[in-house]
Amino acid sequence: MDARREQVIRKKLQKYRVQLTQNRIAVFKLLTESKTAMSVSQIMKQPGLSLDRISVYRALQCFFKKGIVEIVPNSKGNAKYILAASGKDDFKSRDTACAYFVCSGCQRTEQVLVPVNIPFNSLAEYQINKYCLVAEGLCSKCK
Repeated sequence: MDARREQVIRKKLQKYRVQLTQNRIAVFKLLTESKTAMSVSQIMKQPGLSLDRISVYRALQCFFKKGIVEIVPNSKGNAKYILAASGKDDFKSRDTACAYFVCSGCQRTEQVLVPVNIPFNSLAEYQINKYCLVAEGLCSKCK
């Protein structure tokens, strides 16, 4: 990683008061460069990265607690992580509405960036603070 890119990553993590370690910097860099959500095993398989499972979990849990990443639910039971943002440059803490598409063929998980409005008429008796929609199907490559 070039020095300028690492400095940008350090500043973003410091903004959220994350204690900087090489492991956290490496995991955050992967997440910012990824166009899809990643599982712990996907992160560990990245070339040039030698992190153990515990180090990856600790970095991701730290990011989750700080509101930097979101855990993407899926029907397979293996958590995937993605930056909590509409854009990769400035993430925001805990979006109130999120939507993801999970390809049942290749398991690729992407954040849907267009607004998804769901009418909650039948849930009028509840106060909904956040919702997350997960759509599953086949991506254009797997059709």
